[in-house]
Amino acid sequence: NMGSKMRMNYTMMGDAVNLAARLEGAAKQYGVYTMISEATLKDASDERIQELACACDAGSTASWQHGVSLRGRERARRFAEALQASGTLYVAEPLHNVRIAGKKLRYTLELARSAMGAPLGREIATLKRLQDLLGRLRDLQVLQEHLRAVALDADDRALGGGLDEIQHELDAECRMLHARFLAR
Repeated sequence: NMGSKMRMNYTMMGDAVNLAARLEGAAKQYGVYTMISEATLKDASDERIQELACACDAGSTASWQHGVSLRGRERARRFAEALQASGTLYVAEPLHNVRIAGKKLRYTLELARSAMGAPLGREIATLKRLQDLLGRLRDLQVLQEHLRAVALDADDRALGGGLDEIQHELDAECRMLHARFLAR
């Protein structure tokens, strides 16, 4: 639960969830219903899975790589649009859109690096740092929303005053992170 007693908000986090999201996106891109990671394939004891993996047509590699290349260009275009739309004012939603577009571009570049050996380490690292910064900013913004909800329910003036002070500190950190984003 990432919410409060009054407002529940359940989510999943972690490397396994990120990998599953990437596999889901790749499966949609290639029009398949099931996709497994290389690690799962290596651990698979079922001979049928191994046979299916070996049955893949070697000629499909070029079309797969072409698909990754097209997806990379589209994601780069969307990332550039999100960056431009975010402007210089501190507004939460456009910044969140930059984070999501950057994450999708990073995942595509990681796939291109793994699949085609593309030298994209520096670009991936830059996007990762941006994603971390904007992720922290988003976490603080969500925390501020939760604190506002708690403050509305608070009857105690002392509690409300303490929450206002916390809100002020969170807002200052958000603005500092936004300034770091603009400096990039």
